[in-house]
Amino acid sequence: MALKPRLVPVGVGTIIKNVKSQGVNGVEDLKERVAYLQGLMDGFQIRDDTEQGRILREITKVLGAVADHMTVLSVQQQEMEEYLAVLDEDLADLEEGFFAEEDFFDDSIDIACPTCGELVSVDGRIMNDAEAAVEIVCPGCGDIVFTPGDELVADEDLEEMED
Repeated sequence: MALKPRLVPVGVGTIIKNVKSQGVNGVEDLKERVAYLQGLMDGFQIRDDTEQGRILREITKVLGAVADHMTVLSVQQQEMEEYLAVLDEDLADLEEGFFAEEDFFDDSIDIACPTCGELVSVDGRIMNDAEAAVEIVCPGCGDIVFTPGDELVADEDLEEMED
């Protein structure tokens, strides 16, 4: 009966923990260790004409390629982190300018859904724009709360009408 290898999903955190526990502390350290292995093979005069020699030589080539690829990934990650930091700063500047407008929240109108009673906040500028044919839909029940041409009644006026 032949044993079949079992694949177990491993998270990135587990991989990093395992690599660090084996004494690898970064890409440069990995490259140094691969070079050390290649030096050992040369020092022990492991020949490429034996099966074991060919396997070991190929393993060190693959490890070298992995280390080179890790170097590229490390540089790309650093560039991506710098790019994201710049984007974050730009977004913060935009947010600051956008939310700093004093009239941003002043023009909002709360409309109570006639079906479920949920309050729906809407930008008043949209409601007053005759060209914008916008229907406002309640996020709670999905019914239409406002359609173009509807007249809004203020709470104070509504209370007077009920009296």
